[in-house]
Amino acid sequence: LTETEEDHVARLKHGYWAFAFSIVGAPSWTSRNDVLQGMEQAWPRHLRQYLFEDRMKHGIKPYAAENAIEAWTGNPAAGRNLNPFRCSFWRATVDGEFYHLKGFIEDSESYRVDPGTAHFHDLSIEWHAMMLQLAARIASAVREDAEVVICSEMTGLNGRYLCHSKVPWSPVDERDEGWISSIDTVKLQPQRLSLQQINDNAIEILYNFLFPLYENFYFYKLKKGWVESAVKRVKNNGW
Repeated sequence: LTETEEDHVARLKHGYWAFAFSIVGAPSWTSRNDVLQGMEQAWPRHLRQYLFEDRMKHGIKPYAAENAIEAWTGNPAAGRNLNPFRCSFWRATVDGEFYHLKGFIEDSESYRVDPGTAHFHDLSIEWHAMMLQLAARIASAVREDAEVVICSEMTGLNGRYLCHSKVPWSPVDERDEGWISSIDTVKLQPQRLSLQQINDNAIEILYNFLFPLYENFYFYKLKKGWVESAVKRVKNNGW
């Protein structure tokens, strides 16, 4: 970020989503190449542009950091059109710790909705579902009995209203109460999970994990059907 001007899009002035997970008790990978290989094996190939974007596709490559791999896709030197959703930073360590920060897609499509005003509930749940599955897939490649710890944070929520990504002007249900967040930053409580729990109860895990997020939108009660639909879409996409 030190390479960007104060008003550059990569500074994500409207907020961001960050997700982290770690593999509990995992032996350290021998090298950073092993980390990359583990991530390669866990990715559904057609979804790489969304999670831990690094790729040669846009001329952006990960770089070596101390016992870790990092990538930043918001560098102005990359010479591509940027919006908040295209700006992300990620880090993966040889000790099995993964961190991913990304701008909101809601702030990247101004022809549909004004930046900083909306929260797409369907995509938010879907991103969390993908990250949960990615954590499980990477962990399973390390140890069959591995456990993972997941956590999530969102900033810039104050004043945003809940809506669907396909019809951002539509209320989230039949009661148009104005489901608007009055809190700017939400940190969801870390969850320690076994791979068996994730495989068997992904819907219940995500529902309980995300429920506090939606309470900030004027005490909105998260619908389990939303979570079920998101998990189904993610699994249909190769997870």
